[in-house]
Amino acid sequence: MLTSDTYRIAAVEQLKTYAKILGLPVEIVFEASNIPSLVANHDNADIILLDTAGRSQRDRKNMQIFESLYNYFTPDAVHLVLSANMKYKDMLDVVEHIPNIPISHLLFTKLDETVSYGSIFNIQQVMGCPVSFLTVGQNVPKDIETATGVKIADYLMKTEEERKRA
Repeated sequence: MLTSDTYRIAAVEQLKTYAKILGLPVEIVFEASNIPSLVANHDNADIILLDTAGRSQRDRKNMQIFESLYNYFTPDAVHLVLSANMKYKDMLDVVEHIPNIPISHLLFTKLDETVSYGSIFNIQQVMGCPVSFLTVGQNVPKDIETATGVKIADYLMKTEEERKRA
């Protein structure tokens, strides 16, 4: 795992804790230009994940940082992470301000903090890319679910009680 989230207090320590739980090494990216050498240190890895800082979509300077990270990392997939408890208009605002980076997947967090799931479907339709994962709590990795059409349909169509019984 690589992290460029040196912005938020204790972000690196939090990711190191998650990585320890998952049994993964962590490297800190202080400059985007360092990414190729950090990746080269793990040339035997099957997958390398790059964690980035959550930033305001309206801060163009920070959006340019994402572009730089993308250009140095050249990933096979980019997952846009959105909180399911955001208002739909706010999600649209994020989508409208995405820098010039091809988003391949959507990942929705905090499904346990909302009772309204329609935005997941709506944003997926706007973006035209699949939903990869859903998170439903703070327990890693237990609360990370692979997204499927059936799971998303269950959130859209079933009550909380019906989902608990399933």
